[in-house]
Amino acid sequence: MKRPDRPSRRSERFGRPESPSSAANAIVIGIGLLGMAALVLVVVRSRESPRPPATEDSPAPSAPVAPPPGPPPTLELVGPRELPAGTGAAHLSVRSSRPLASLRVNGRERIVGAPEAGPWPVDLPVDEDAEVALEVVGKDEAGREARASGKVKRAHAAAPAPRPEVVTPGELPRAKRWALGCDVASRALGRNDKLLGGLPKDAGSERQCKELLGRLGLDDRKELLDSLERLHGEDVHDHFYRSAASMVARDRAWAKRVVEGKENATDELRLQIEFALAHEEEIGDRGLVAWDQGRAVSRASWGYLAGYLSEEEAWAWNLRAAARIQRVYTSWEEYVHHYLLAIGFTTRNTVSDAELHAIDAARHDPDGGWRLDWSTDLGQKVRAPSDLRQAERWTLGCGLVTQINGARMNVLGGEVRTSRNVRAWRESLGKWWGCGSREDLLETLASLRDGAVHDAAYRELARRVAQDRAWARDVASGKVAADPHVAFVLAHEKELGEKGLVAWDQGRLVNVAGWGYLVGWLSEDEAWSWSMPAAARIQKVYSSWAEFGRHFVLGRQFWGGDSSSAEKAPRACAELLGDPRSPWSLDWATDLGPVSRGAR
Repeated sequence: MKRPDRPSRRSERFGRPESPSSAANAIVIGIGLLGMAALVLVVVRSRESPRPPATEDSPAPSAPVAPPPGPPPTLELVGPRELPAGTGAAHLSVRSSRPLASLRVNGRERIVGAPEAGPWPVDLPVDEDAEVALEVVGKDEAGREARASGKVKRAHAAAPAPRPEVVTPGELPRAKRWALGCDVASRALGRNDKLLGGLPKDAGSERQCKELLGRLGLDDRKELLDSLERLHGEDVHDHFYRSAASMVARDRAWAKRVVEGKENATDELRLQIEFALAHEEEIGDRGLVAWDQGRAVSRASWGYLAGYLSEEEAWAWNLRAAARIQRVYTSWEEYVHHYLLAIGFTTRNTVSDAELHAIDAARHDPDGGWRLDWSTDLGQKVRAPSDLRQAERWTLGCGLVTQINGARMNVLGGEVRTSRNVRAWRESLGKWWGCGSREDLLETLASLRDGAVHDAAYRELARRVAQDRAWARDVASGKVAADPHVAFVLAHEKELGEKGLVAWDQGRLVNVAGWGYLVGWLSEDEAWSWSMPAAARIQKVYSSWAEFGRHFVLGRQFWGGDSSSAEKAPRACAELLGDPRSPWSLDWATDLGPVSRGAR
């Protein structure tokens, strides 16, 4: 910014006429002019003479003051303020008139590292018949603050009364035709969208579909069912995309360095990070549901033709996947676009011209499945494993072992229930917890609930240390052979206080209950009935996710376990605290429902 012009130094005498009758005035003016000339001469010489070097007695002159920065930043929220019924989240963006060094969206920091110019995408979940506030605060490098705020509403629309459907013999009901419309792969192959799998069921289609499934490593019924369970549980590309998007959200500067080849990363991870950076705003919280659920329809249909599934089983899988697609997207055009977009997530290959031509033909087929109304009643009430209430998401956030294991924090048990996962987790429960049956599991859960595991052991030892500190110091120094945990108590008793190791025992209870559900020893309702009271206890004892995480890490230190993985717990806490998509982004005071009010 330019400095303001200096005011004129003209003498006032140039602004009014002299009085010729006053000699005294002339003498005074002459003396004044001589004084001014002397002053100018002194100033000129002082500017021409070199400045003496600064010494300890004569400090160096201060640096010139930087000119003030440009106009302060302004923020703008761009996006819908009212959502139609059936839309789960508002996809907005924040724009700034100048780069920002800090941007907080509803209290969450969005900028890490160097200032960014934006725009920044914001996905704001909104429940039906609800209104959610959005508060944005940004600061530029000079620390000047700008704010923007708004509210987003979601409408509620009563479902229209369904009209009775008349199906002629040999014709598929609308719901099944709609489900077949989700089989984009068969459309790309130019197959009939009125037949399950796109082909008549005969020896030729059986051979062809077995070959197709074999290329995917699905050579029998068991492998196909495991694949369908994983796809339904969003445990394939949708999960990997969300993981990559979380990495980007935690450290955008690091993500950009990965894409530029300045950070060590596999080619696959580099491709995934590049994809997430390029498409995160467009994809939003929908993830890659189109890709995983669309492929579930294709595989179930091919499984029927290959003889791995009955017709009834294939339709059950297809309708379940189709209902998920219908709930996430708003039109056939949007669904197909997101399906094709997802191809670039794991490969740089694109759809061939022939496949695009077949898809385009299906789009314009006046009698095709993509002409059916998007809101067609599919007769399904499907809940995906990650479709959780806020209280359930909060509860899973207490199962920190899931994050340590690199599993999924948005699924009860951390994994999708497949035969392989059931077998693996039954072995783990037997090895680490001594649980070989439902009865063993219930006994373990009761011990954790009552604090009868490590929390009780710590409290007993802390009581003994308090009674005999001289003995405790001798033990800690090695003079007396006794419990090696005494040194831990002396080091951390002040920090742990009356809270003991509640975080460690109750947090692991959430994990064990989830694993019990995963292996089939608990129903889903039973698993939540164990987990949610434990979460409520944690919420009551601690004041933040950071404090809970710190106490969990101390509990693991008390337990000991595998020392080679000791650093995983603090790292898991840092990951969850820095990820705006994790359960730890939820407010600590989230209402957990009636169960929280009766927590001990």
